[in-house]
Amino acid sequence: MICAKLFATGQIPELLLIDGDTLLMYSTPLERLDPVQAGRFKTRVKEANKNGLCTGLWRGYQGVWELRCDTLRLLDIYDTDTALRKGDKGANMLSGIFPKEEYAGWFSGDIRVVRGENIYYTHSGFESYYEYETIYTLRSGVVTEKREFHNRIVGNSEAWGSSVRQILRAFELPDAPAPELYDKIIVTFGYIPSPDGRFERFQKVSMKLLDAAGTWSTVNDPAHPYLRKLQRELRQAAPYGVYIQGKMRSLNCAYALKSPNKAN
Repeated sequence: MICAKLFATGQIPELLLIDGDTLLMYSTPLERLDPVQAGRFKTRVKEANKNGLCTGLWRGYQGVWELRCDTLRLLDIYDTDTALRKGDKGANMLSGIFPKEEYAGWFSGDIRVVRGENIYYTHSGFESYYEYETIYTLRSGVVTEKREFHNRIVGNSEAWGSSVRQILRAFELPDAPAPELYDKIIVTFGYIPSPDGRFERFQKVSMKLLDAAGTWSTVNDPAHPYLRKLQRELRQAAPYGVYIQGKMRSLNCAYALKSPNKAN
């Protein structure tokens, strides 16, 4: 079964009830069951998904939880069909394995609960981030710590991408031996933006260069004249940054271009 409305491998989250609100939980406490319970549960998941799995729900279930009096409880488990129908009752995956409103005493670790708009999406697992996030740390199913974050986007990703492409298309190698020396240049860089979204600290920067004879060479010393000039010019790009859980995420880019030093 393929879910056309889902993107690649971004996964459907768990559901968590807090004070009457149903929130998204990007954590899976059922993956921490003891080996005996885990074996029984995996068998139940397989039995409940006879129509096949979904690329957006590879684990084959969606847990419904409640955080009540700082205690995590399991209310229900939906099979794939039920999760996609947004709550229409399907296979009963609790029966014989978990009591109703089971206290999640087996779980110790963090759960991530989100609110607000989705501000940053990637096609992978639970790597989606929302305006407001709360990280609850639990020990044996009981909350011991709570951290809240206000995530945000700085600048504009399209303006940033456009300015980076413009800089790279116009880039000229300093002191190149001959205009036709390189047929192609591949630029790779990664950096952590400043709080205002500007280039601040490069984590990596390199160039791969293809000469007229078809031989590749690599430059990865940041002090090399090619890379020093590249870093200087990239600092003129439009501001952009993704501020998640109290810090800027690193941004990475790879760009291939025909050498501006190659004669037309």
